[in-house]
Amino acid sequence: MLIKTSVTKSRLIWLDALRGYAIFFLIVIHYIGAFESRGLLSAHFVNLIQSIFRVSTPLFIIVFGFTIAYVYYGKLNDKSDLKKCVLWSFKRLPKILLAREVIVLIYSFSHPEHLPSLVYTLIYFEFSLAGEILSFYFLAVLITPFVLYFIFNYGHFWFIPVVCIFYLFSYWIGVNYSLSFSQNPVFRVLFYDVYPFFPFYTCVIFGMYLSILYLNVDSDFKRLIYFSTIGLGMTILGFIFLYKISDSLVHDLSVAQFKSPPHPAYLLFYAGLSILFSTILVLVTSIRNKSGLVFLAFSIVGRNSLLSYTLHYLLHFTVPISYMLSTGSNTLLEVVVFCLIAISSFIYIVFVDAKKTRTQVLSKVQ
Repeated sequence: MLIKTSVTKSRLIWLDALRGYAIFFLIVIHYIGAFESRGLLSAHFVNLIQSIFRVSTPLFIIVFGFTIAYVYYGKLNDKSDLKKCVLWSFKRLPKILLAREVIVLIYSFSHPEHLPSLVYTLIYFEFSLAGEILSFYFLAVLITPFVLYFIFNYGHFWFIPVVCIFYLFSYWIGVNYSLSFSQNPVFRVLFYDVYPFFPFYTCVIFGMYLSILYLNVDSDFKRLIYFSTIGLGMTILGFIFLYKISDSLVHDLSVAQFKSPPHPAYLLFYAGLSILFSTILVLVTSIRNKSGLVFLAFSIVGRNSLLSYTLHYLLHFTVPISYMLSTGSNTLLEVVVFCLIAISSFIYIVFVDAKKTRTQVLSKVQ
């Protein structure tokens, strides 16, 4: 593996869009069940959509690994570079914790039955039913500078089988001790559920190596061949494996049967889908030679992924607000309120993004 110390890299705008799409998929997963319960969609269709959009978590995690490796490729050559990367992570950590706490508050006040345990959830004595992927993200941002430094300076491709063995070992721990230790908060966040850190972090490392491969391939056509082959191969292998271990595959995937801890076939299938989706997005963007409004919208959401992810939980206020405006259940009103919250949140994200862009432009001018 060749790590170049001086690399000229252009901004990959499709990476921002990928993060935006991942957040959109999460929104679909979280709220499409409400459309089924109100008779707007059939159970079979909802299961099918959920089973496909479960790709959101692996996609988001892999894109995180890809992005940070792309940004720091050629820039982590000594300990002074590592120090700068660590400082970046430390600046990011308080924002992640704050976002998690805001989500806990939003979810608790939109579901009052959770208010009695609010304080315990805020101080991590209990885990929240919403937003705990940020607990994974916090740990990932904390250790990633050191992992990147190792990979860039010592971790040649022989490190990949080591990572696979590490994943299988962490998965084995989660499977064999889940029943007796599932209430232990440290065990849960590291091995079992709540987006278990160790098995899912292998997706971050996988994204890093995909980024290195991308940067070391010298043509877009070769990249298309390599990434589509890897994605298709992983998707097919994962699907075959899942089909053999599941009696009702679509239903099991829709309810995340194999997610806690993430089964090898689960990660193979959805990591493969993540690569295929990313490859298709890049291909379509390059063929059209322009982004379009939809692509631009997802790019804005992706550039502000932490804010976007936090704000989407405001959609949980759909039902309480609808009940305040109506004397009873009103499906049409709920849809309207849902759309208004979504549109208002997006407008705010656009405003923040524009302000951030102006600040960056001014700092460059000065």
